[in-house]
Formats: sequence, structure tokens, C-alpha cells
Amino acid sequence: MYTCIDLFAGCGGLSTGLELAGFQVLFANEIHQSYSTSLKANHPGTLVDVDDIRLTSPCLIYNSLGIKRGELDLVAGGTALSGI
Repeated sequence: MYTCIDLFAGCGGLSTGLELAGFQVLFANEIHQSYSTSLKANHPGTLVDVDDIRLTSPCLIYNSLGIKRGELDLVAGGTALSGI
């Protein structure tokens, strides 16, 4: 199984697609609390960070997940939903 993280994850739509494609979503970041509540409910096995992505470093993510450099297969990032 491939591993990935989802940045700007919203409620987890991209994470759902990634899981359907065979990825294990290890970590997701979403700054909006209301969206992250849905994200956590939709993806209970994913570590969800509710914070400004600019305050999160790659080292912090790797350490939180207990993985090393080179053990992550994909970094995915969604686009902003300006209509919400």
C-alpha cells in the first residue's frame, strides 16, 4: 500500500479518493475547525492537524507519524474553495 499526506484537506474528499486509489492517508492538515470535524469523522485512521500549514514543518509531520524521509509516497494538496 502506498502512503500519503493530504494538505488543505477540507472535509476529506481528496483523502477519500486517495484511499479508493489504494493510498493510506497518514496525515491531513486543515485550518478550519468545522471542516476538520468532518475530516476526522470521515477518516478516523488519519492524524488530523488543525492549524495553519505555515506553522507545520516536514520534520514535525515525520516525527508525529514515526516515519523517516523516503517512506512517504505522495504529498497531495487541495485547492481553496472560495465559494464557502
